[in-house]
Amino acid sequence: VKKLAARRLSEGSKQTAEEQLNSVVGKLDELTKTLSESKSLRGESVHAPIPVIPPRY
Repeated sequence: VKKLAARRLSEGSKQTAEEQLNSVVGKLDELTKTLSESKSLRGESVHAPIPVIPPRY
């Protein structure tokens, strides 16, 4: 019985990890979509590199 429970636990943790990964990937996709949409609205190229702010000394 204990072995079965442990097996179920490990399978469940794997499933939740996969679900978390999928949700994170989905959020990333949404972020990139909104970013590209806002950039195209402003008339900037979507593939433009992110401007690097020079450090202030």
